[in-house]
Amino acid sequence: MFSENQIQYAFVKAIRLVANIDKRVALLHHIPNGAKLGKARIHMHNMGCVSGIPDFFLPVAAHGFHGLYIELKAKRGKQSIEQLAVAEQLQEQGYKYQLCRSDGAAIDAVLAYLGFDQ
Repeated sequence: MFSENQIQYAFVKAIRLVANIDKRVALLHHIPNGAKLGKARIHMHNMGCVSGIPDFFLPVAAHGFHGLYIELKAKRGKQSIEQLAVAEQLQEQGYKYQLCRSDGAAIDAVLAYLGFDQ
């Protein structure tokens, strides 16, 4: 079973290859809100990090959405109450939200969002 970090590393490695084909993918970025940073976490919070924000954001409008947020979880990982609340708010604001449990599922989510034939 893979950890969430391992899934994220594999996703980023693969998605960077896709960015060579479609430059919109190069805008995809990680949001390190959930990192276990000890004292640095307080600093991150004071700088504007918000609990519950998904792991990745693709700021590309497509299919009537303003952008795509992706939350990556390991197979048995559970979303926090904050993550569920933020997901609902993002969807209400016109963003696509996708929970993915593998690097392949996250890659598929990006490709489908951008309209690639799979």
